[in-house]
Amino acid sequence: MANATTPASPSTVQAALKLLRDRQNKTFSEDLWYIILSVLAVMTLAHITVYGLRLLRKHRDSVPSPHGPIAVRRLPLAAVNAFRIVFFRWTVPFTKANLADALFTLGYTALMLTMSFISSHDANITLWSSRTGAIAISQLALLPVLASKNNIISLLTGISHEKMAFLHRAAGRNMLLLLWIHAVGKWYTGTRFTALKAVLGGIALFALSVTFLLSLKPIRSFVYELFLVTHIVLIAIFMVCGWYHVEHTHRTGYWVWAGMILWAFDRLLRFARTIYNARLWSSKPSTEATIELISEDTIRVTMERPMSWTPGQHAFLTFPGISANPVEAHPFTIATIPREASKISSLRELSFIIRGRSGFTGKLRRQAQIGRSTVTAYVDGPYGAPPDLSSFSTAILIAGGSGVSYTISMFENLIQQACNGTSTVQRLVFVWSIRDESHISWIYHQLNSALACVPETLSVSVQIFVTRAPSPSSMKGIPYQGNDLNRSDSDLEGYTYENVEKADVRSTPGRIWSNVTRAPGIPYQALSRSDSDLQLEDSTGTYNNSEKANLLHSTPLAGLRVMSGRPDVYSIIAAEVATSYGAVSVDVSGPAPMIASVRAATRASDIAGPAGIARGMPSISLHAAEFRL
Repeated sequence: MANATTPASPSTVQAALKLLRDRQNKTFSEDLWYIILSVLAVMTLAHITVYGLRLLRKHRDSVPSPHGPIAVRRLPLAAVNAFRIVFFRWTVPFTKANLADALFTLGYTALMLTMSFISSHDANITLWSSRTGAIAISQLALLPVLASKNNIISLLTGISHEKMAFLHRAAGRNMLLLLWIHAVGKWYTGTRFTALKAVLGGIALFALSVTFLLSLKPIRSFVYELFLVTHIVLIAIFMVCGWYHVEHTHRTGYWVWAGMILWAFDRLLRFARTIYNARLWSSKPSTEATIELISEDTIRVTMERPMSWTPGQHAFLTFPGISANPVEAHPFTIATIPREASKISSLRELSFIIRGRSGFTGKLRRQAQIGRSTVTAYVDGPYGAPPDLSSFSTAILIAGGSGVSYTISMFENLIQQACNGTSTVQRLVFVWSIRDESHISWIYHQLNSALACVPETLSVSVQIFVTRAPSPSSMKGIPYQGNDLNRSDSDLEGYTYENVEKADVRSTPGRIWSNVTRAPGIPYQALSRSDSDLQLEDSTGTYNNSEKANLLHSTPLAGLRVMSGRPDVYSIIAAEVATSYGAVSVDVSGPAPMIASVRAATRASDIAGPAGIARGMPSISLHAAEFRL
């Protein structure tokens, strides 16, 4: 007689299921992190490789590439440019996300869901309802890193913190999705929500859900200052309640501790940097800043601090006397380059051009409207990873409005590097679109000092487009065209634009100042600002367009063209690429439509197509400086 198998008791089955659940929760959470770290390692290797190739390119002479049949040796370069076009210059419809951001988000979501449901024994609800919570909470060590200003990912990959904000939101929303699946699954299995750990888990989920609603773009943009405060408060509630829930359920509170420690570490570094930049322990701390109105809605903030930075970087500014929240900080691009410190002082001048809108910048504008004044300000920075343009043959800098803060510092730096012999750039193009001609005064002294000492080895073109039609009186008696510095018209022969909206810098009717005498080889240094350059508002602080215009009319700059209409960035980039002897860098900062136009131009087949690059056309690198709220 065969022995009958004794069926396992329900308690035994539940015990085995619980043991399997706990083991899978730990295993799949760790496996998810192994995959994330592997991706990070690949990105780090790619960053090191790109950096090495740029150093190699910098030590090569730029020579004309033959435009002929496809060269096998250029196929890798063509493949790299094809990769850039597909993943970084195409954007997803109805969003600002490029394809790389979208694919990272989709891949991360798919990975989280796969790890949550794989090997769940025919989708056993006991297994996946618990594992979704475990997988979600394991990402608490990643979220602060993606949001922090001081993080290891930026150091290893070269990706600046502001460009990871998109991934931070994507990771947070994935966490919220899994936690809701976790909560619904537990409710379906009959879990009682009366125990303290369950109640606190519900509070944590509620806090995260409200955070998600406030982070939606329309709400976040409309009440950004409120979003900042509530974000910190709600996430603190989520972390504390979440820790109690997971620690008293699966003993996995270490994930929450990891997140809190990383967040606190970033905050501590930011606080220490702010204290250091202000030298608060000194008898003469650096806490003063000057604010002035330079147009109807634009403010210049100027200060001196004992710090250094890379052109194109930004800093977070805090004005305790202006903002209702004394620790509220906002990022702004530094519009100046770090000058050499003197023997008697380590202070360097920082300047910020800020567009006054609503919220904090609106308060700053109202303060500036009172008149030029000195206020207390603290600086946290610098931050950001702007590209090194010194290894390119041609650099094209495009900006709109206050986005010039980014490009003017890059412009000055490239001219300084050319004077010092540390750059291979042979052609430098500066394009700026502004609403009113008087806005040129924002960067007048910087253009003046830079253009006055351009070396013979560098060809420079400054093209300023004024979208608001000038008055006839301001145009009277002004010559319409002129040449670039160190470049004749014959260099651009055959490359013309179509009309005023698609303006040829050599033929379009538009305002241009005549050249001034330039002394080649003069060491690069800032020209001192006269009082008239700085004090161009009346006693009430109201911006005076006529005085600014009179200054510009009477003080011409070499190589500067001012034209009516909007810049046709496609034609500008096409003309420069066609005449470049080597790699081309395109940097843009400004309104979203302008950035979209530049992206479209740099993915056009006749400008940056892989086939053309394989035949000898120069490769194009694109960098868009934009903050996503």
